[in-house]
Amino acid sequence: SFEVTFRNAIAEARAQALQLEPEDYFVAEALGGSREDYIPVVNEWSAAGDPRTGQRVLDLARWRWLHENDAYFSFGDDELGAYTAKLMLTERWYRLNEAVEKQEKNLRSI
Repeated sequence: SFEVTFRNAIAEARAQALQLEPEDYFVAEALGGSREDYIPVVNEWSAAGDPRTGQRVLDLARWRWLHENDAYFSFGDDELGAYTAKLMLTERWYRLNEAVEKQEKNLRSI
């Protein structure tokens, strides 16, 4: 429910920014909740100065949700899913940071 609602909130903001009909971009609405809960995160994402910063805002919101809901997991499928999501976020940021460091190193050598 969290991810569906979160994605739909982002899709709504993107569609509005592009002057498109938001409903055309929603997924699995029956599984989602109130998008209003995500307005602060979506606003922060919209105000980000670059795509990398925007992605970081979204990923940190996901990380916070995983952390807040960790206590509910007890070595079952949900816990494995939460752990996998954390690993995926960590790996993504490791690769992004590595790419930025490589680019900065190349620029310094010029």
